[in-house]
Amino acid sequence: MSKLPTNLFREIRPNLLYDLIKYMVIGAVSLLIVFGYRILAWVREIPHDRVVDIAIFATAFLLLSIAYGISKHQRRAIIPNAAQPEAVETETQESEALASTERIIVNVMPEYLMSFYHEHTGIQAEKLFAAYKGKWIKVAGKLGDVRASEDYSTVAFEYGSPETIIMFFYEEWTERLSILRRGDSITVLGQIEKGDAYTLTLDNCELVHP
Repeated sequence: MSKLPTNLFREIRPNLLYDLIKYMVIGAVSLLIVFGYRILAWVREIPHDRVVDIAIFATAFLLLSIAYGISKHQRRAIIPNAAQPEAVETETQESEALASTERIIVNVMPEYLMSFYHEHTGIQAEKLFAAYKGKWIKVAGKLGDVRASEDYSTVAFEYGSPETIIMFFYEEWTERLSILRRGDSITVLGQIEKGDAYTLTLDNCELVHP
């Protein structure tokens, strides 16, 4: 039973009946003002005048109605303005999410990335490699081995001798990887994670072929 008044209030609020109730309240307040004036007039022994009562009621009703109208207009103006920062924030978050998922594919060979560690000192090679880390590369070669864990599969890619590419595929690729055989030719798109003179590690890998 306690929910009935709340539900009724929700139903009538959007309708004109809600405004009608508001103006009835304003009328009641105006009558209270007239009643207060009558008490004051009786205390001061001022003669009773119906014209004055009507004037006081009309003035009170008009002023309260104007005040209600102004407050209603201000609420309508504030709500959209208050919603704007949230909309801007949502748009910014969506833009950041889109930027974070954008793939930059680099057109280089794995041996080029490994060559940094052959031709430079370790600290120099890391700086050169950093420019490619997080970007995406497409590689093709022979499947070496597949090892599956609970969340991902690790694929050893026989790229050359002794070069090896280690690739991490997440669980949605496990079924496709399980039917591949050692030596199968595959093409993979992966995100560059780390490397050294003989190994390149790719994350978030996807099978392009087969």
